[in-house]
Amino acid sequence: MIPLRADFADDASRLEKLQSLPSAFLAYMKDNKVKMDSGSADVTLTDPAFEQANKVMSESITQIATGKQDPQPKLQEAENYLKKAIDAQGK
Repeated sequence: MIPLRADFADDASRLEKLQSLPSAFLAYMKDNKVKMDSGSADVTLTDPAFEQANKVMSESITQIATGKQDPQPKLQEAENYLKKAIDAQGK
């Protein structure tokens, strides 16, 4: 596990407590200009169908979690709304 605090490597005593690989990685980050990327894109869906998908899930989550409702139909309904929102966003 690698600590994600940007200033972690600034304290030598903290750096010494790490195993060799995370320590070397953080030392490299400190000494070089390294930009981290999560690998995921920041996308905001603005179509009303996105809100409908969220509403379907938020209104059914308790019933699904307690086993009183089959999740498959609600998940399918929410997925359909998400597909609609994504398609609308692409236009």
